[in-house]
Amino acid sequence: MEKAIHFGEIVQGVKYPLKLTREVYGTINNRNSFSKTDLFKPQITFNPDVYVDESCKIYTDEWCRKHLKRALENYDLNMEFFASLSNDEFENQIQLLDDFGFSHIQNLIEVDRVSGMYVMVLSQYKQMYIGRSNNIRNRIKTHWGVKKQFDRLIFGTVNTSRISVDSFRALDTTDILVAPFFAENDEQDIVSQIDSRFLLNRIAGGLISKNNISFEQFATTLQLRAREMKGNKP
Repeated sequence: MEKAIHFGEIVQGVKYPLKLTREVYGTINNRNSFSKTDLFKPQITFNPDVYVDESCKIYTDEWCRKHLKRALENYDLNMEFFASLSNDEFENQIQLLDDFGFSHIQNLIEVDRVSGMYVMVLSQYKQMYIGRSNNIRNRIKTHWGVKKQFDRLIFGTVNTSRISVDSFRALDTTDILVAPFFAENDEQDIVSQIDSRFLLNRIAGGLISKNNISFEQFATTLQLRAREMKGNKP
């Protein structure tokens, strides 16, 4: 079992490794994770191709197989997109956060029971996640301790869904910035200032310039090229 001290916290890879892998990302779970109170709950009606019975609590093996294929296709597109991004541009986005008044921390105990905004930086992927919590330490530990549910890996379509921050593992977080003094309504203002190419936030994204290609455009281009190459094969 993996074990490490990360930002002053003991993190353990009990069920999953401490860094994201494609194999773990594609772990099948046939249980429906959506509840009646979920804000983004899809409309659930019985379909024998999707659910094993009318309770709609268990997905069929065939649906799980197809969903896994879509999820891994989306995973690969995300990884190719991350690899295409500029390190210099990513560092400029981090500098923006410094300019906004965020500060870097070395130990999560510094923000125990502290409310405000936080940024989790994943340098390997040139991505960041911006959030807000009444207890920043506990919220980040929750991100590290959960795994995104199998039926929620796709948020939208294969070509538009960003990998959730909860799919990454603890050691993928390489830097943490906090702004405890920020008010609740400041989160959207900050997110809107960050180039969306570098954001893992699924619900709200920042602005991008006309010269920068979005994830959706990137994914569509890759798929079109793959089809063209396949069509040109003898």
